[in-house]
Amino acid sequence: MTLTGHQPTYAPWLGLIAKIAQADTFVWWDDVQQEDSGYENRVLIRTREGSQWLTVPVHRDRDAKVKDVRIAGDAWRRKHWRTWEQNYRQALYAERHLPFLDSTYAVHWDLLAELDEHLLRYLLWQFGLNPRWVRLSSLGLKSKGSQLVLDVCEALGADHFHFGAHGTNYADVEAFGRAGVSIEFQDFQIRSYAQAFPGFFGGLSAFDFLLNHDPADAIEVLGL
Repeated sequence: MTLTGHQPTYAPWLGLIAKIAQADTFVWWDDVQQEDSGYENRVLIRTREGSQWLTVPVHRDRDAKVKDVRIAGDAWRRKHWRTWEQNYRQALYAERHLPFLDSTYAVHWDLLAELDEHLLRYLLWQFGLNPRWVRLSSLGLKSKGSQLVLDVCEALGADHFHFGAHGTNYADVEAFGRAGVSIEFQDFQIRSYAQAFPGFFGGLSAFDFLLNHDPADAIEVLGL
């Protein structure tokens, strides 16, 4: 059984979708400390001028686990929705996906991880992906880093783990070999696709792709 995992990420990019597509089980890495990268609460979307960050304001606490990070207020919701709507209302599949985003921003969200999960589950559904979903917090594991990944594999009976590209920086390859768990590291190279405005920008939310293309086109762009 192939397993992969990732921390909660706000309206994630296509690389995460491509990684999850390679696995039978996806672990929602919610029981670790929040990262400084900020991708848990921000994402790039396309605009006429190029690209723009959308950032969900949160209460920062260095000791907080990702699952406990709280969103700061509600003012951001209207801004995010208006930015999506203004930049994508002419997109080919706007009528299919903008109502979902509209309904998402109409809701008060308290925990960032709950908002992130809501968005990711929609994306997976639209791309036709239905992996087994497991929350790291449900496993009760206390290890860290590479050992935590290996412990998750053993707890769930996985014999193969699909790391992201940054896994090469910390994975204990020999430990996985001794445990009989094979590993691979993602090497995702996105191909250009038509966007709402001239030119191509990579690293955008997967919603950018869905708003402009039928999910079937992902076979060519993502190799799904």
